Amino acid sequence: HTYQNKEKPMYKNHFLLAQVAKQVGCQPYQIAYRITIGVFPEPELRINNKRIFTAADVAQIQEYFQKTRLREMKK
Repeated sequence: HTYQNKEKPMYKNHFLLAQVAKQVGCQPYQIAYRITIGVFPEPELRINNKRIFTAADVAQIQEYFQKTRLREMKK
């Protein structure tokens, strides 16, 4: 039985939902909801029915949440 550190990416440029959420500064359900309603495309890769995000996916998600936070601050 091997121990896998959850803080490290699965692979160099692939990330699990919880890792993406932590990096972006939101909760995993917030990303999953936005995938469900079509704000973000479903990641192309799944392993054991878990979404696997690429670095490009993470960048897109991060940009979206940064813009959302800016809009909230202006209110």
